[in-house]
Amino acid sequence: MRCLPFLKAGLKRNDPGYGIRILLVLIISASPLFGLNTPIASYSTGEDGSLVLYFHPDPIPEALIRSNINNGHQSEIFASFRIQMSGSPYSIGGEHLEIHIRKTGFRDKITGDYILLLNGRESAVYRDWDLFFKAFSGILIYPSGIHIPKDSDPILKVREKIIYKKLVPPFSILYLLPGKFIRQGSWEPVFQGDFY
Repeated sequence: MRCLPFLKAGLKRNDPGYGIRILLVLIISASPLFGLNTPIASYSTGEDGSLVLYFHPDPIPEALIRSNINNGHQSEIFASFRIQMSGSPYSIGGEHLEIHIRKTGFRDKITGDYILLLNGRESAVYRDWDLFFKAFSGILIYPSGIHIPKDSDPILKVREKIIYKKLVPPFSILYLLPGKFIRQGSWEPVFQGDFY
């Protein structure tokens, strides 16, 4: 029996699995609205009352990073934290602070060691790639040294930037090409508590 085109469309909608597939798509697309996805950052207060930041980047393409580093380039994870100490949640008034944290990795051409820098200072040296990549892509615990007043309820946001191949000027203009040398996320809320 032949069906008219509009009847075929109606028959497809009557497929029992069709509703389940639509429901799954709606749940997955709405999960960020309800906080169902894992946060990439959190914060707590240290023993001295200062702000401790925890940052865990989204999954990083290991093969791409390894290829770039072994070819003599640098790779970098860049986290920008915005902190609003007081005022309205709409960024009106109050004290605003911004903290930038950079983890840079490269390979020493003479020794063959993998070097990890934190904000431009050497933090570790590794002979083994697996140990280096685990430290490079893993959680970062950063004592900020910023003291939070007890009556303050700060609002924090974070944005990550992954630079697969770090370029120097004038080639750094190529960072404007999305996905080629860099991946940059949007501003995400930072929640209180040690989630890691």
